[in-house]
Amino acid sequence: VDDVVESSDGTPIVFNWVAAAVDETTEFAVVAEAVDASGNSGTANRSVTVDPFINADAPVVTISCPISGDGCVPGGTTSLQFHMIDPNDGDEIFGYALYVDGDLYGEVDLQDDPGDTREVSGVFDWVAPEDALPGQEFSLRLEAVDKTDNVGYTIVHLTVLDGTILSGDQLLTSDYASADLVLLDGTFTATTALQPESLTLLGGAKLTTQNLQQLLVQTTGNVSITCGASIDVSSRGYGANETYPGATLNTDNEGAGSHLGEGGERGNNTPGSTYGSVTRPQEAGAGGRHDTNGRRGGGVVRIEAETVSLEGAVRANGGDATTTEWHVPGG
Repeated sequence: VDDVVESSDGTPIVFNWVAAAVDETTEFAVVAEAVDASGNSGTANRSVTVDPFINADAPVVTISCPISGDGCVPGGTTSLQFHMIDPNDGDEIFGYALYVDGDLYGEVDLQDDPGDTREVSGVFDWVAPEDALPGQEFSLRLEAVDKTDNVGYTIVHLTVLDGTILSGDQLLTSDYASADLVLLDGTFTATTALQPESLTLLGGAKLTTQNLQQLLVQTTGNVSITCGASIDVSSRGYGANETYPGATLNTDNEGAGSHLGEGGERGNNTPGSTYGSVTRPQEAGAGGRHDTNGRRGGGVVRIEAETVSLEGAVRANGGDATTTEWHVPGG
C-alpha cells in the first residue's frame, strides 16, 4: 500500500489504507502483489468505492442546468442555473464560488447583501477556454459557504463538442449534410430540411422554421436538445382566419382555431372542423378567428433520428392571445 513493502512468514498481512478525500463518488483500484524467495509473483485486484463526506450542516447546492454529460464549445458561454439553501434556520449563505478543474474561476460575496441569503438562486456564467480540444472534459464545482464556514457543493461534468458550431440569430439555408451541427445561443430559422450527421442544441439555442413550412430534421445520428434549448415551431401555422384546405373556421368571430381538437367558442356558435391524423399529424394548426387580432396556429415539426435526447423542449403551440378574448389559434 502506497509503495510500502511488508515481509511475512506465511501469516496474513494487514494493511491500513486511509481513503483520499473526494468530491464525488470515486472508485479506486487496489492491487496486492506477493513475491516469494524464488522471485515468483502473484497479484490480486479489488476495487474500492469511496463516497464523499456529507456535512449535514452545509448549504445544499443544486445545478438544474446544465447536467453532467452535456456539451460545451471552445469560447462558448455556459450558464449554470443554480439554487442554494442552508438547512439550518438562521444560517445565511455568505458567498459562493465556481471552481473549474480545481482552480477558482470566480466568486460572489454575499456578506454585504441586504436581502435574505438563507436561500439563493441565480445564474453563474462560465466561458470555456478558446483552446479547449474536442473530447476534453471539464469539472465544474459550485460551492457555497455559510456564516459558520460549512461548505456545500455540487459538480457537473461538461465535454467539449466537435463539429460545425453556429451562434447568433440566423437563417439555416443549407441542409448541413455530413456535418455534426451544434447550435449555440440564438434563434435559428431553417429554410430547408436539415440532414446533418448529428444535431445538438445547447442552452439558449432555439431552432424554428418559416410560417407554414414543416421543420424537418433527418439524421442517422443523435438529436440532442439540452436544457435551456428548444425546437419550437409555435405560431408557424395558419394565420388569422385561415385553416386547412377543406376545413371550416369557427363561426364565433372571437373563436379559437382547431386542429386535431376543436377550438373553443362562445354561446351557440360552431367550432371549426378538425383535421389531420391522431397518430401521424402533418398539418399546421388553424389560426384564431378575429377581424383584426387573430393569432397564428402551431407549426409542424418532424424529427427522424437514430436517437433523441430531450432535456429541453419541443413545442408546436398556437400563438398566445394578448387579451382575455378567445381569438387564439390551434396547436
